[in-house]
Amino acid sequence: MSFFVYRFVDPVANEVFYVGKGSGDRVQTHFNAAKRGASGHFYNRVRKLLSVGIKPEIEFIWEGGDETEALRKEVEFIALYGRRLDGTGTLCNITAGGEGCVLDGAALAARNAAISKGLKGRVLSEESRAKISEAKKSRYARDPGLYERTAKALADARQNVDKSKRIAAASKACAERVWSDESRAKLSASCIGRRYGKDVINRMRHSKMKPVLCHNTGEVYENGREAANATGVGYKSVWRVCNGKSPSVKGLIFSYKEN
Repeated sequence: MSFFVYRFVDPVANEVFYVGKGSGDRVQTHFNAAKRGASGHFYNRVRKLLSVGIKPEIEFIWEGGDETEALRKEVEFIALYGRRLDGTGTLCNITAGGEGCVLDGAALAARNAAISKGLKGRVLSEESRAKISEAKKSRYARDPGLYERTAKALADARQNVDKSKRIAAASKACAERVWSDESRAKLSASCIGRRYGKDVINRMRHSKMKPVLCHNTGEVYENGREAANATGVGYKSVWRVCNGKSPSVKGLIFSYKEN
């Protein structure tokens, strides 16, 4: 498959405002997304031109190579024209290019940091506020259930954040806790002769075959026994954390990794 690098040119302002790489009908997908109401400065600019009967000029500035070379050229041309977000040029590109359509953790963090930097201290005019308000009203009018879904998504996100904070606090407390010899003896004595139900025993046996992820280190182990041996904690403690019985063990958080 042959790849290319292209640029969008605003014929009114006579400036390049986007650089991308792709293959096939990649360019047309931008126009389709703009017509569907895709968000972002780039799509807003495309829609603004189309609304007055002007189509952005598309120029292919490099073509004929593989994807790796196309990504490299994309980075070069974005650096050449510069981006609005970091104040170096005219492009609406959010990232510096080279990552393709899927952002990994580092690229996503860089993108979010660039967006935050670009918006910091920005004061919207009354005209911009009115446009944003009208756009939101239009989206809600087209999709009556959008408001409820958005509110639910925000509420779920807050709950997840609160849960993560509680787990982190519990993990820190467990890591810093120092057990006395008396407490250790009591815990040891309480485990002697303890009988587990058949369902618990079956789950424990089944869990031995599941890969276990240690969230602190990112290490994945073949099973709970291997995780316990590698981290120096008890196997039952690993099992309890993986099954939600305990928040952590010695500050370590484990979970079963789905295949």
